[in-house]
Amino acid sequence: MKYYDIGIWNVRDLRFDLNNMESYELIAKDVKKKTNFLGWISMRHSIAPKLNLSIAMITQLLTLIAYLSSKINNGVFDITIRKSKGYYSLLIKKVSFPNCAPIVKIDFNLSNKELKQAFFLPRSVAFEPCVKAIQFKVLNSVLFTNSKLFKTGYRTDNLCSFCKQKSEMINHFFWDCPYSNSFREKFKLHYSVIRKQEVHLTLKDVLICILSPESPLLNYLTLAGKFIYGAAEGI
Repeated sequence: MKYYDIGIWNVRDLRFDLNNMESYELIAKDVKKKTNFLGWISMRHSIAPKLNLSIAMITQLLTLIAYLSSKINNGVFDITIRKSKGYYSLLIKKVSFPNCAPIVKIDFNLSNKELKQAFFLPRSVAFEPCVKAIQFKVLNSVLFTNSKLFKTGYRTDNLCSFCKQKSEMINHFFWDCPYSNSFREKFKLHYSVIRKQEVHLTLKDVLICILSPESPLLNYLTLAGKFIYGAAEGI
């Protein structure tokens, strides 16, 4: 008997979601011609086990996609035009703001849109992991300045490593410290010479970056500057 004649065209038609007997009984019930149990089992066992597993996984994935697609885009998810990014968006866990986000929002008077932009910006303007990492540490207030190291017992004092005058907090390290100010002024001078335009930076611009209007180059250089300045102190 040719199984093609009874509609067994694809691997999924072999019904690997059922055991041998259940799948055979289903096929025998659906076709009028007499079927052969041993022939049916032999054909099922001719399929590689890994392929069987893949079929099961694909079935589960399609079920999951059907469920998730009903939760977005008004239930419309056209699998014929969607690309890998569309499927990825269905499966990933939606990212939420860290616990420090409300503090950042209040300290710098950010709107919800600006807050989202602040946390997304390092990924959009920088490629180097080290440059992005230091900005996320600043935003999450987990940069190991001397004040934090002093609290944990790794230092005998909390003074700034450069000026040795005040407690080394993030704001002081990147803004108030005379050495930081000197570094920033040299950066601004160099930038104005190269770009033929003056730049004015505020504490918000340095710590959060420039959110409006968007300045990808200046934001990248600001992030890179923080990394270089921080590396000089060993942060």
